Amino acid sequence: MAPFSNSHYRSRVMIRAEKLLAEGTGPLVERQAECQQSGLAQQSTFEAVAKELAEGDAPTALQKKQWLLDFANKEFGKRPAPGR
Repeated sequence: MAPFSNSHYRSRVMIRAEKLLAEGTGPLVERQAECQQSGLAQQSTFEAVAKELAEGDAPTALQKKQWLLDFANKEFGKRPAPGR
């Protein structure tokens, strides 16, 4: 078995999660606290991620994307972006 196989990683993650749960907290709570401390929460909104992805596009493509993003940002622009 490879030293860093998926099953090895999963077992390490599960052990860490079990420890956190035994301490009365959880992995999600820990991750949210880390994001708050590092300032990632403010930078990880849908709107911020969309702007980052649109940088460097050609003007025509940027116009089309911006038009679509204006609609999306009205609905969920300030929500946290998943996975960030």
